[in-house]
Amino acid sequence: MMAADVQEVTLLAMLDLSAEFDCVDHTILLQRLQVGAGLTDIVLQWISSFLSERTQQVAYNGKLSTVQLVLFGVPQGSVLGPLLYMLYTAEVKCTSLRQPTTPPSLLPVSPTPSPTSTTG
Repeated sequence: MMAADVQEVTLLAMLDLSAEFDCVDHTILLQRLQVGAGLTDIVLQWISSFLSERTQQVAYNGKLSTVQLVLFGVPQGSVLGPLLYMLYTAEVKCTSLRQPTTPPSLLPVSPTPSPTSTTG
């Protein structure tokens, strides 16, 4: 049985982040992707193209507003939008995405010298 069915206290917390998607600064996002995630060249240009030259217009009471350039935010409803938002808000620390690193468990281990006993 559910807690509500037996009249126990039930709490529901909901968090709406849809407005947060509109606050992403494109310049900062691209900088974080380049410096923090190591994205370069074609991939960075592709994401920049995805974000740039977007416009919006409002229809109200049968009339349209003027077209406005969108300088902030990631496209909602796209597959890439939530990922870009996550990368924008997360502190990404990568040493390098281009060169795989050897896991510490596979690194060669040098033998530890054993203590020597002295006679005297």
